[in-house]
Amino acid sequence: MKLYFHKQLVKIGGAEKVFLEQCQAIGEKDIIRVVGFVDKNLFETDHIDKILVSEPTAFLRLKILLKLMYLAFNMRVCSIICGSGIIDAFIVSQLLRTRLIYEDHHPIGMQINGTLFNDPIIYDRLKKFDITNPLFKKKILKQGVGHFFKNTILRTLYVKSEKICVHSDYSKDEKMALFNRHTDVVPFLPSDVMSHHKREVPKAKNSFNIVYFGRIVEQKNIDILIRAVTKVSSDKNWELNILGASDPKYVDYLLQLIKEYNGNNNINLIEDPSDDMFFKTIQMSDLFVNTEYVDVNITNIEALLLGLNILVPSISQIPKEMSGQGIFRYSHLNSEIISDEIETIMESKKMTTKEFDYKMTRQRYFDYRISYLFD
Repeated sequence: MKLYFHKQLVKIGGAEKVFLEQCQAIGEKDIIRVVGFVDKNLFETDHIDKILVSEPTAFLRLKILLKLMYLAFNMRVCSIICGSGIIDAFIVSQLLRTRLIYEDHHPIGMQINGTLFNDPIIYDRLKKFDITNPLFKKKILKQGVGHFFKNTILRTLYVKSEKICVHSDYSKDEKMALFNRHTDVVPFLPSDVMSHHKREVPKAKNSFNIVYFGRIVEQKNIDILIRAVTKVSSDKNWELNILGASDPKYVDYLLQLIKEYNGNNNINLIEDPSDDMFFKTIQMSDLFVNTEYVDVNITNIEALLLGLNILVPSISQIPKEMSGQGIFRYSHLNSEIISDEIETIMESKKMTTKEFDYKMTRQRYFDYRISYLFD
């Protein structure tokens, strides 16, 4: 028996989306799908076999760890596969002598709020590995006893995990530089799952439509995107639609920013859009812009699957099979640079409307990932 574990489903994000889609793709395999705690107002649980804690009570984290250990022991689990809750999974794997497979979604050097990013030893090695990373301007937090203990476990699990699966060559090279550790790269979209068709773009348009979709939270740097579009030349006719699940405090800040830059007539902030609203907006859009500094971002891939042209940081790893798409890059996370790139794209004749068959490609992609991670 294998156990696929995610610690908590309490926010809507890329890792949560990947976990749930892989739970659905697992089907009848000899794998138990386990979550520590779920906010049932946000997530359906049809494809989850076991929820360890039903209510967010005191000592929630300790209860999840103890119940995970009991479940793994009682069901004679031989392998634990996880991305979220890796410390709990590592402790259980060490005590019960099971295999641990870590699905590492983002490089350590991209996790601005990640614990290891604030570890002085790791921070020093990261800086030598990627000195141009803008996140290194962030101040290192003082380490308490709890952080020291947590970092010790994290450094150990990167060495002792039987298998670590990452999503890019950047992440693979980073693990080698930090831990002298071989990792396996899971190609995001292998060439044998590709299929193409034309996307119908409405012709009755008199503006250039820009879109961002994903979580509307501070780490996505949407304030930089707003500043960028408001610097586009006034003679250009553009519109920006921002769609996604949101952090109320950050949304309030963005609304003030939109008002400050006189963007009320051009910028629409749509929180928690319905599927109909989402796809209707996408259909009318010309360009997806991502202002999050990461190497692999599921929203970049989703945008390409939906047939959009994309503007992303130069660090972004885009599968080579998708290189024929309209992929544009900016060099630095700077509103003026991004604004200049947007204007250049608006004037470009190289944009494409080709896309992948969204539903079919996603289904085949997750089938591929399941066979790689679990077989």
